[in-house]
Formats: sequence, C-alpha cells, structure tokens
Amino acid sequence: MDLELRDKWNTKIRLSKERIKHIENHMGLHDKIQRIEETLQHPDILKEDEEQDGLWFYHKYLKEE
Repeated sequence: MDLELRDKWNTKIRLSKERIKHIENHMGLHDKIQRIEETLQHPDILKEDEEQDGLWFYHKYLKEE
C-alpha cells in the first residue's frame, strides 16, 4: 500500500511500499511515519538532485529517543 503525504508547500508526496521500507531500513526509522511527515513539512535541509530535475532530498536532524 502506498502512502500519500504532503510537504511544506502542500505538494502531494507519494511513497511506495518499497520506498517506505528503504527509508525505514536506511535511516533506522522503523514504524516512524510521523518523523517522515515532520521531515517533509519542516526540513532542515532541502536539496535538489544535481542529475535529475524535480527530484528533491528532504533532510531533518533528529534527536535520538
């Protein structure tokens, strides 16, 4: 099942099941969808990919729990 979220400009962001799994595994955010939403809505760094137009990377510095 895909997940639809919104970023800080209310742009719809669709995450596939595979993309969610990648984020959770790569970033250690198991079952932390609210952190993904927070990152999209309040990124500390927002960077456009240098090779692919329209691809953006959202980064958030998160405190350990």
